[in-house]
Formats: sequence, structure tokens, C-alpha cells
Amino acid sequence: MKTILLLLTCVSLHAEVGRLAPIITPDEQARWNVVAMIETEARDYVDGADGEISRFQILKSEWRAATSLPYTAASNPVTAQNVAVAIQNKRVLAFRNSYRRQPSDAEWFILWHKPAHVLRMTTSDRDYATRCVNLLRLTPRH
Repeated sequence: MKTILLLLTCVSLHAEVGRLAPIITPDEQARWNVVAMIETEARDYVDGADGEISRFQILKSEWRAATSLPYTAASNPVTAQNVAVAIQNKRVLAFRNSYRRQPSDAEWFILWHKPAHVLRMTTSDRDYATRCVNLLRLTPRH
């Protein structure tokens, strides 16, 4: 069973985003729910100050690097999450390879929000991470 799950995970991570959704755990889904709430109050048509798109506020350059889907697809919450997961999986993998451990919840949120700041957070970054972690603690996991 573990071999099948690992194979499915590998296939889903390498699939074209939007065609085959990545497999995520309830804890990961809770994190994405928090990101959507913090970034846009889970609204799908919000554009950020720097041109970010979707409820997850994905930079267009990141979107383009992750998928060939048009930017208009970012308004679909499932598609947007699939793209966000693909982007974040690469960031988490790079973190694990560099630091030989999983990121903490706060580090995971900063990896999403400002990945270059993950080990040298500003006061603003710490505030963002604290808000996310506090909301995560209140988020039910099914």
C-alpha cells in the first residue's frame, strides 16, 4: 500500500498541474485554507498589489513556471490550489534538502509568502507567520 501511495504521489507531482491534482494530507489542506483566508479571505478574483492572482496570491511568473494554463484559470479554486501546491512542493523540497528537516508551520507559511526570508524573517514576516499559525490551530482537520 505504501508503494502505491508513493507512486501516486510521484505521478501527481510530475503531472501537468490542472490535469491530475497533487495528493495532500488533511494537515496540508488546513494550511492551504489558512493561506487563502489570510491572503484574500478565500476570494477567487482578488488581484494583489504586485499582480498576484487567485485566492493564494500567486505571482504570475510563478504561475507561468508551474503550468501552461492561462491566468484566467486562477479563478478556479481547485486549479489555483493545484498550482500553489506544485510551487510550494518545490520550495519545501529545497528547504528539506538544505536543512535536513521539515519546515515548521511558521517556516512553511513564510516559504509560501516570502521564501527568501524563511531563515531571516522580518518583524512583518513574523507577524504574518504568527497570524497563519494561530489560524491553523483553530482550523479543523478532517
